[in-house]
Amino acid sequence: QMTIFGPFGGPVRHGGRDQLVETQARARSQFKSGTGSVEFIRAIEAGDLAILVVAETARVMFEGRTEPHTWSLRVTEVYLDVRGSWRRIHRHADPLTKLRGLAETLALLE
Repeated sequence: QMTIFGPFGGPVRHGGRDQLVETQARARSQFKSGTGSVEFIRAIEAGDLAILVVAETARVMFEGRTEPHTWSLRVTEVYLDVRGSWRRIHRHADPLTKLRGLAETLALLE
């Protein structure tokens, strides 16, 4: 089982791999090409859990667009060690990388 808080917002997605394949394919279909990098921020290990905190930055060509766009995400991923194999059980990625004031933040909720 896995949960995903995707960068486009909306409801939390959860389920097994088979249940999330369609959701991830829809999101992936919007990305045509690009280059990027990952900035490691922090790793936390607690028994059979590992948590990674990273910042992903890319220049991406999106479906239907003629120019590449910057795609920067704050990402937290949680992994579970299942019999010696690390499995991702949660991913939270959001594009809220720019500091904003209260009014601009509240506008996102409308």
